[in-house]
Amino acid sequence: MAISSCDYNRLTSLQRKWGMSQEDIFYAIENGILRVCVWMPLRYIERFIARNKTLISEKHEPQEGFVRLRPEDCHRICSSGHAEIKVFESLAQENNILRLAYELPQPPVSVSINDIVVLNDDIKKFEQRCKDTEKPDFCKDTQSPQFSSSNDYRYVKLNNQEFHFGEIQASIIRQLHEAAKENNPWLHGKTLLRIAGSGATRLRDLFKNRKTWGDLIVSTGRGYYRLNIEMANIPAFQCSKGQGNAALKFLAYVVMLVQTQLIPTLDTMLSPLELIDTLSIPLF
Repeated sequence: MAISSCDYNRLTSLQRKWGMSQEDIFYAIENGILRVCVWMPLRYIERFIARNKTLISEKHEPQEGFVRLRPEDCHRICSSGHAEIKVFESLAQENNILRLAYELPQPPVSVSINDIVVLNDDIKKFEQRCKDTEKPDFCKDTQSPQFSSSNDYRYVKLNNQEFHFGEIQASIIRQLHEAAKENNPWLHGKTLLRIAGSGATRLRDLFKNRKTWGDLIVSTGRGYYRLNIEMANIPAFQCSKGQGNAALKFLAYVVMLVQTQLIPTLDTMLSPLELIDTLSIPLF
């Protein structure tokens, strides 16, 4: 007797099938690249439709079955392994939001990593998107043959190590690559974030879910970054003796403010140079 194939797969089986790391799969989920679902037990929900960035309540109804998880909730689940969810996206209707109704007190849906599934249609869309990403012509740096990328920099390959990025992260890589080609590779993190349109305050926050980002990007430890590619005559990041003395004096002042709790909101576990970067005040 033939057994029909499943209508969905769990993340562990897809990780084996695609040969991807858990980190890369989590990244795709959190950025909406790979859409995922979860089974919602019988709940009384309120259905909303999104129109012109406004949610309009349509109706109340009981519902049970697969529903989509929102990327922001996926981030919570991937970060801690578990989350209590009250809002979902509809599978049947696009732009429909499902929220557990307030009128009938009911527990949220408890979701763990193992509860997440990917429907076959979403698997096919993701696999096609990966193929399309790898098909465009690559921008190859003639000065650094070990670096290549897709035209939109969402796919980068460095020393046979592959990276997949979202829009803002890709913009960061584009800026750093263009700076490297101009032989002026060091760019300040806040400049990179501003041009990319990111709301993050530190560059590492933008790449915090990618443990291997240090293999691609090099930091001075003082807020400046460049691509980790071999180039002829990479200019060293230096400051004059006078600038260094001024920086150290200001550094001591910042540490004093933190120790006396005049800046109580700062993370005192940061290094002094990171504290200066957090204050958005350049050293030089």
